[in-house]
Amino acid sequence: MGALAHTLGDALAATRAPGAAARGVVTRVILPQILFTGFQAVGVVSAVALFLGATIIVQIQLLAPGLGGELLGQILVTVVLREVAPLGTAFIVAGRSGTAISTELGGMKVGQEGLALASLGIDPPRYLVLAI
Repeated sequence: MGALAHTLGDALAATRAPGAAARGVVTRVILPQILFTGFQAVGVVSAVALFLGATIIVQIQLLAPGLGGELLGQILVTVVLREVAPLGTAFIVAGRSGTAISTELGGMKVGQEGLALASLGIDPPRYLVLAI
């Protein structure tokens, strides 16, 4: 926990003094990360949302067969759109992207890329915590 707090402190301290060498590298790295984390996850999130929404609709119709269409619609909007959809999206994106990012960081640690970044004049905490 102490090493994690130290890394977070280094990363936050690096935000006040950006390095000129890191600026170009961070820009080249952060755009593919945004593409991977946001845009490429849309298909997975949509498929899970479709199945989850269909399941909730079927379950509500089975549990309350006399419910009117308008009341059923209000329940679905309240439950699915306001509560379940953001939570499900967060779980999927965090699980999908979190594992990919942690695998990438583990590979960088094994390959000692942090030392290589430091020798190139790039602040490793700033590059690893803020860009990846």
